[in-house]
Amino acid sequence: MNNRRNRPMKRLKQAVCAVLAASLVAGSGFASYAGPADDIAAAEAQGTTVTYPEKTEAAETEAAPAETASSQTVTAETTAAQETAAVAPAAETPVQAAPAQIPTIDPNVAVGVGQDPAAVAEMDAKNAAAKQLAWESARELVNPIEYYMMAGTTLETHNVQAGYFPLRIDYVRDPLNNIVAVALSVSGYSKVGGISYRAYNTAGGYLLWRHDGDPTGFAHPGCIVQGMQIQLSGYMEKEYDVYYRVSTASQGMLGWAKNGEIAGAIDVEGITGLEVQIVPKGSGTPSGTNKARYYSDKTSRLKVSDGGTTYTNADGSAYNGWLDDDRKRYYFVDGKAVTGWQYIDGLKFYFYNNGVLCQNVDEIIGKQSSYLLKVNKTMNCLTVYAPDGSNGYVIPVMAMMTSVGDDTPIGTFHTPEKFRWHLMIDDSYTQWATRITQGFMMHTITYEKSDNMWMNNWGYNNLSVSRSHGCVRLIAKNAKWIYDNCAVGTAITIYEDSTSPSPFMIPDQVSISFAQRWDPTDPTVVLN
Repeated sequence: MNNRRNRPMKRLKQAVCAVLAASLVAGSGFASYAGPADDIAAAEAQGTTVTYPEKTEAAETEAAPAETASSQTVTAETTAAQETAAVAPAAETPVQAAPAQIPTIDPNVAVGVGQDPAAVAEMDAKNAAAKQLAWESARELVNPIEYYMMAGTTLETHNVQAGYFPLRIDYVRDPLNNIVAVALSVSGYSKVGGISYRAYNTAGGYLLWRHDGDPTGFAHPGCIVQGMQIQLSGYMEKEYDVYYRVSTASQGMLGWAKNGEIAGAIDVEGITGLEVQIVPKGSGTPSGTNKARYYSDKTSRLKVSDGGTTYTNADGSAYNGWLDDDRKRYYFVDGKAVTGWQYIDGLKFYFYNNGVLCQNVDEIIGKQSSYLLKVNKTMNCLTVYAPDGSNGYVIPVMAMMTSVGDDTPIGTFHTPEKFRWHLMIDDSYTQWATRITQGFMMHTITYEKSDNMWMNNWGYNNLSVSRSHGCVRLIAKNAKWIYDNCAVGTAITIYEDSTSPSPFMIPDQVSISFAQRWDPTDPTVVLN
């Protein structure tokens, strides 16, 4: 093996134990990177000197008036109607006509059906260049899957026609032939878009989402992949559906999952293979097995029904308490799932008729006069609470994934101001910024310009990793929700708790392709 591969492999072997341990807390398979870009006042508040690489003193002096010019301070709550009329940066992205949809698929085609070969070649070249630049910028924190392989593992590559597009599937197998890491890479698409995915494994549970050739899992013996989720990104997500299914040793090929659903045998056995089909939106499920897409060690005892969901212990006795399965949450009393509004553990929750917990009640309760925000700094999760009369703020409304930093302050604060766009460190910008206290804010991922088509996508893909300078980073729709709904003066409590992120699960954060420069949750982004 050449020196280029030996260096990162040696570093990984030295750090693999730390990575595995961290993943159990953060849900991350690998180290992540997010560039510097937080509130300029953060360093000032701590009496710290801020260093700006390749920036002259004169340029630094000009930053203060630039911040004033680019930010509009809001001292009262902004209504949704006013926000709609606020500045919406122009989306200037070259696009092409949607690919033609034809009824047959030639397995020998070199590009996606209906795609112009020249346009495809150009986009593939751009994506490859963007990926290479990203790897170089991250200084080997993200590398091809073979760089993560440990002693005793082998790489297995399959080049297949996944419906309308060529797909490369890489498996890393341990000495017992278990799949311990997976990477997917789609080609032949002429617009900005790609494929994202994550594994569930025996070492870290649900891992962070990866994309376009980056590995998910631990390429280490014994860290067995038991489930997969796959989703498309960019324009591809809007034009195509992705179906996928896995096989296991005892069950053979399972049923089809679609667009982010879980496929696998969670906490039961490892997957032995994966099949993927990418088809035009609305094409319907591919033919195949009628088996379920998913099962777990709880499946045989959990009976879900609108008429009443039940669950028993392994010995057949009635189960009591919380239960998580298939990324859904239930609460059982004497073996029966509760429904409707319920007070549990001092909080008020809403459950659907089939017993599934509603983990976003915003539309159910409507906009409230006030809210309480709580940020679990340890587990990178913000939870919004609404008032319940004299009971106080005991209704969890929704959870939001965050990225905080070591300097994020602990305590209770009241938001003093907010900004539609705000200038940050290194001349980057954020949208919908709400100040927590001097030097610290809640805001979107950073942008190179005050333009919603110039997002720094490294920060987006590494949300949930504590890498900020102390601000609380959010995806666009969540930063905007706080900006729109939480008036100046809203209380925010920042605390540390390694046992539970929130009364709700932390929402999924699906990664995007290297070439995508917009936040897919941003309601002001217009794609033609």
